[in-house]
Amino acid sequence: MRKRYAVVLLSTVYLLGAMQRRDYLQYTGATLGGTAIAGGAASEAAAIPLPLEDLPDGPTAVAWGDADDDGRAEVAVALRTDDGPRFWVLDDEDAEFEVLFSGGEEWGDSAFATALAFGDFDDDGADELAVGRRAGGNARFFVYDDADEDFDRLLAAGRDWGDDANTTALAAGDFDDDGVDELAVGRSARRNARFFVVDYEDEDVLLRGGRDWGRGIATSALAAGDVDDDGVDELAVGRRAGGNARFFVHDDADEDFEVLFRGGREWGSDSYPTDLAFGDVDDDGYEELGVARRARSNARFFVFEDADADFERTLAAGRNWGRDAYATSIDFGDVDDDGYEELVVTRRAESNARYFVHEDEDADFEVLFTDGDDWDDDGYAIDAAFGDMDGDDFAELAVARTGQGPRAILREDEAADFEFRGFVLFPV
Repeated sequence: MRKRYAVVLLSTVYLLGAMQRRDYLQYTGATLGGTAIAGGAASEAAAIPLPLEDLPDGPTAVAWGDADDDGRAEVAVALRTDDGPRFWVLDDEDAEFEVLFSGGEEWGDSAFATALAFGDFDDDGADELAVGRRAGGNARFFVYDDADEDFDRLLAAGRDWGDDANTTALAAGDFDDDGVDELAVGRSARRNARFFVVDYEDEDVLLRGGRDWGRGIATSALAAGDVDDDGVDELAVGRRAGGNARFFVHDDADEDFEVLFRGGREWGSDSYPTDLAFGDVDDDGYEELGVARRARSNARFFVFEDADADFERTLAAGRNWGRDAYATSIDFGDVDDDGYEELVVTRRAESNARYFVHEDEDADFEVLFTDGDDWDDDGYAIDAAFGDMDGDDFAELAVARTGQGPRAILREDEAADFEFRGFVLFPV
């Protein structure tokens, strides 16, 4: 039986019998085709709930960034599927979200993309694309060049990890102050290092961390950001563990990645971070840390102050979500161009809103926007990210979701009232 695809045009559904590379996008009422192999993005994507085998088919991560150096962000979506591409890159709004690149068709039925990160790893001004995957062998993560280089594969690594080790998280940041991004890679493994910092440009591994974590403890999230305003990125690492700290903030490479902060010691044995992100919510030049977590009670997401304020907790929210609901991702972006960054939080829940956009700290983290109240019981938001897709300096929103219907949703910024811009459908 041939795989079928659906393209939704307003209220009309068309079924396409032939398997093709195209974009499955509703964009202001028009169907957009595209077969170009060029484009990209720059951001980081959420680590997904562990274990990987429990993930439903559909998106696992979403990220924004500028792979063609035009000042507008492209959007990338990673998928769990047993057929066709495992990741897609769509151009920006000005290019009508044309499909620029997709990959992973040859991976095998059980392999799927688990993480995305975009950064300028070769110092050419355009962002490259990093893709992590679950697979029983061969490489576990890849780096693809930017659009101008037709997404040529630059790196395939992790071949020697063992059958049970997989990439769980990726993040891009400049940890050594050389003006070029490095790639942080998190993994599930029974032993040895659980996360790395890879310097592609200098062909070096700057950090191998987590060796002493205990057998089977996996990295669940990574993020890069400048918490001490020294111009160099620090690294946040989350882990799935039954005790002790669940997340760490490491200083930059010049400080030997010294641990600046540990959090989550008081969490229950079944609680762990599902995502981490950095953003400046108070416009002081220092980035704060956002933590989303899986837990059955109490707060499901937090914001911690920067290093200058000793990582004081400024927000703990989601206490009233219900026992089975938990946060799946968190990200920061300036949706109103006021210099303060807002935050988006997604959650797994069977009813009510599935994602929330909150104001910055100056506005007491007031809720600006919610969505997902009308989704089916099995539909939940698995990841969200902010990016400027139209070059107006306001951050737009992409949300990846499970369940029936659209698998990725694109929305405008606050100035446009978070207007719906389109959605992406993948194989059904």
